[in-house]
Amino acid sequence: MTLNYDCCCFIARYLNDSDYLNFCIACNLKPDTNYLTIDFIEENIMELYELNVDFKKIVNELDWYIICIFRKLSEEFLREFKNYIHWQNVCMFQQLSEGFIKEFENDVDWGIISGNQKISTEFVREFKHRIKWRTMSQCRKLSENFIREFKDYVDWSYISGYQHLSERFIAEFQDRIDWQKISKNEKIYRRCDNIDLCLGTFISVLYLIMVISWLTMSCNLYSPSDFVISVCLLTVGVLIAAVGHS
Repeated sequence: MTLNYDCCCFIARYLNDSDYLNFCIACNLKPDTNYLTIDFIEENIMELYELNVDFKKIVNELDWYIICIFRKLSEEFLREFKNYIHWQNVCMFQQLSEGFIKEFENDVDWGIISGNQKISTEFVREFKHRIKWRTMSQCRKLSENFIREFKDYVDWSYISGYQHLSERFIAEFQDRIDWQKISKNEKIYRRCDNIDLCLGTFISVLYLIMVISWLTMSCNLYSPSDFVISVCLLTVGVLIAAVGHS
């Protein structure tokens, strides 16, 4: 038996949230926010938006701060609700196109854009007076060519403290470098390189130990329990040596 439109609407009024939404989809009804809880709407806001649900009656009841953090929102949605969304959270947690950022350049948080959003060098050239250079110098991994091009804009104290620079580059910009910061920075990078080297050596030696121990056990020179104990002891020894070397 096929239900008519009025009957479907009558049944829908006695359903809640997901049951109501699924029934509306099955019966080709437009969902009404009167029959949905605020929590459900916030959790499923993009699905409801794509079903052309009208949020106007409840727009001020929604927690836009949370929505902009935990929901993946389309730029079309952001554009429609530009007066309600939390712009800092949008810039931090939503992936924005350069076109969208340009369109809303007076609304976006340029500090967050500079450190968090994926933007091209061409975009930086166009908006270099909007970019927060201290944030960019600290939070992004910048190429030396990029730093060279924007040498009059970047924050050299943060460049020295957070970017990995070659000796040639350091010599080229020795008058701009913060020598105290770069000394600490380069020590950190050398320590990380040593740790990576020791870790690689440790893994190689551990693999060799396991192969030799397994072959020894296969020749009945070790029992399985002796094999496990031997590998553990040798592993600890190699690990201690690696840490001591770093």
